[in-house]
Amino acid sequence: MLRELDSQLEKIQKQKLKFYDPYPKQRMFHDIGLDHPFRLFMAGNQLGKTDCGAAEFSMHCTGLYSDDWKGRRFDHNIIAWVGGDTNNTTRDVIQAKLFGEPGSPGTGFIPEECIGKITPSRNISGGIDTVIIKHALGGYSTVVFKSYQQGRARWQGKGVHLIWCDEEPDVDIWGEACARVTATEGIIMLTFTPLSGLSDVVRGFFPHPDSREKAIVRMEMEEAQHEDGRSHLNDETREKLLSRYPRHQRDARLKGLPVLGSGLVYPVSDSTILESPVEVGRHWRHIIGLDLGGAESATAWAWMALDPDTDVVHLLHVYAEVDPRVTVHAMSIMSKASQVPVAWPHDANIQKGDGVSFANEYRKCGVRMLPGPACFPDNEGGGRSVEAGISKVFNRMVEGRFKAAMHLGKFWDELRTYHRGDGVIVKRDDHVMDAIRYGIMMLRHARPIRQITMPTRAGNIYDPLNPQQGWQSSRFPTRAH
Repeated sequence: MLRELDSQLEKIQKQKLKFYDPYPKQRMFHDIGLDHPFRLFMAGNQLGKTDCGAAEFSMHCTGLYSDDWKGRRFDHNIIAWVGGDTNNTTRDVIQAKLFGEPGSPGTGFIPEECIGKITPSRNISGGIDTVIIKHALGGYSTVVFKSYQQGRARWQGKGVHLIWCDEEPDVDIWGEACARVTATEGIIMLTFTPLSGLSDVVRGFFPHPDSREKAIVRMEMEEAQHEDGRSHLNDETREKLLSRYPRHQRDARLKGLPVLGSGLVYPVSDSTILESPVEVGRHWRHIIGLDLGGAESATAWAWMALDPDTDVVHLLHVYAEVDPRVTVHAMSIMSKASQVPVAWPHDANIQKGDGVSFANEYRKCGVRMLPGPACFPDNEGGGRSVEAGISKVFNRMVEGRFKAAMHLGKFWDELRTYHRGDGVIVKRDDHVMDAIRYGIMMLRHARPIRQITMPTRAGNIYDPLNPQQGWQSSRFPTRAH
């Protein structure tokens, strides 16, 4: 009886791919591969990101796709590369996931009957250099193991159909990987926990991909379970994970969010700020904050309204576009909030090549620029301190006196990545954040206006001061994250 049970257990252990049952977020990662050749699965530690990559990698190499597979398929044998950050992790983690522990071939995701000739690595004891894999449709796939430790040159070569990077590569290796799949129209899978922060590789995917070829799926600890509650993490394990990591790493290790240097500038939960779109009161006081951009950086403005009864500032609209023409940005303000006073930064006093300052050019376009640049009132020092401005905004956020609706995507994107490095604010993708700070600094100049109109996404005109109309929240669907 025991011998029979041992035999059955061994069979199950050697059919890991057949019994692979992905969580919803893992399945989403597989499915989007149909239309996106470059994918990132950014997840916390021990949540199943490497299993996810190993399972798909094995299907592509063997041709043994599951019956419900909706992602990308190869209808031929392929050349596939897989790599990790060091020779040791490539052997101990990736190699084990694909082929099993030493002495137990076939206990990984690639079935034993598909494993052909194995060429050992010269770089590390027990490591593998290449493996020949039998493909279900005929012929053999070739799997090549690499590591980032070997350097960029090791990632050069001929075309490859599939590359899987388990752990984040540096930008040079990422560039070589992209070059290898160009001629073959191949795919690249990235699976890692973003401990290096907002690196160049991460920024290509997060918070939004910078090209249509890319896609990102992020999984938090609470999402590592099936709809019926099944999970490889029990309550005790979850508690251990929560207490194990330093506070500044918890978002990365448990939620798959990038470690942000010294931390977020505004470390507040979404729920503290989030609100449904509001109906604007006629007595509310309005202000716009404007941040200048240029030919390569975005010009941004943020329209806010202060409810004097509650002292709550509601963010009504945000805009951020890259265009060197002042007229383009001025028209965007005039078309939506022509009566609203605009707070602006000190550098808008700088004269352009034609001898006219940016502030005056906006005025020529009809924008109601305030007389002077954003600063604090005299009784607060009258200065323009960035840190003092951030403190003003932060205090409002934590006290529930600053609110924003989820459809204001540019605001949420910047809020979640606005951070410090070595104690200094990282000046990148912060234009809406700066615009809000200018508006809050000059909130004393906000004033009621007679009538305002805001376009919906459907193109209709909504007048929030018209009591016959109410916000149609369905026009502003919540974005998935």
